[in-house]
Amino acid sequence: MTDWHVHRADGVRDRLTAEAVRRELAAGTIGADTLLWTRGMPQWRPATEVFGREPKGPPDARLRVRSWVPWMFVPVPLVASVLLQVRADEALTALRAHLTYALAVPAMAVASALAAAAGVAVLPYLWRRRAGGHGAVVVVAGLFAVVELAHAATWVLAGRDFYAVRVAMEAEPDATIFTRKDGTIVVDGQIGPHFAADLRAAVERATPPAAIELTSPGGLLEQALDAAAFLEASGVPVTVRDHCLSACVLLAVGARRTLADPDAVFGFHRGYSAVELSSEIAAYVGAATIEQATAYLRGHGVPDDVLAEADGFGPDELYFVTAEEMVAAGAITGLSRGE
Repeated sequence: MTDWHVHRADGVRDRLTAEAVRRELAAGTIGADTLLWTRGMPQWRPATEVFGREPKGPPDARLRVRSWVPWMFVPVPLVASVLLQVRADEALTALRAHLTYALAVPAMAVASALAAAAGVAVLPYLWRRRAGGHGAVVVVAGLFAVVELAHAATWVLAGRDFYAVRVAMEAEPDATIFTRKDGTIVVDGQIGPHFAADLRAAVERATPPAAIELTSPGGLLEQALDAAAFLEASGVPVTVRDHCLSACVLLAVGARRTLADPDAVFGFHRGYSAVELSSEIAAYVGAATIEQATAYLRGHGVPDDVLAEADGFGPDELYFVTAEEMVAAGAITGLSRGE
């Protein structure tokens, strides 16, 4: 147990245990201004300042421990930031899932808010101890609380944006998908929120082995990327009828074997978000999705000059490329007979 040196008002110095000091404080034989000192303290301090309750060690040691408690929360927002900034593909894979939107984003907001609360809670204690040379720690803890409050606000905004995106996605119509008697799957219409799952189900149900006839004005990039990956993995052949615009092009170039009617056209434009995004995190995820789609097109034969031209066209405009030009670029396999 820690021994305390007591400098009494009459000049007498005693060495007492913590229990003895507490008893004398209660009895009044040690006054509020009586100076105390124990090993580890830089100077003598009044009894009421350092001995409101039995200490577990010198006040400065307790201060060093308690003042750094808020930093225990730092890894949570820090790891999330690194995940989003450095591992964009993995972050997108996780954040695109509806359950992850619903759970991870609020969890990050709560974690940051708790970290901010910890920083705020420790400020009064640190402020009382500032005379001991710990003013810098007070400033650091205050800045930490402000930063974590900003983190929490950012995640709240991100959650709102992700929810708005989800609502906008659910409002999009889905393409009509049906299977002919010969096993050909006809896909006609918008790439909506359930497109990838519906297409996969149609292919898995089709016998004999399916082929796909595709006509679409485009739609949701996320669904198109998922569907393109499925077509590439499954090897189902695709024939483009009439037009394949915007996100639809991902499906056409993703399939291992794609034919197009001679008069079919492919439409390109700059990627965009369905809703206005106010948070940096949601904007980053949206931009990364567009970059992922652009990289997919480039990696599957769409020429850079086409992508550069398309970047000058907004969501309501299209840069058209003929089926012959797509074949010449190696983006699709060839031309169909138009049957």
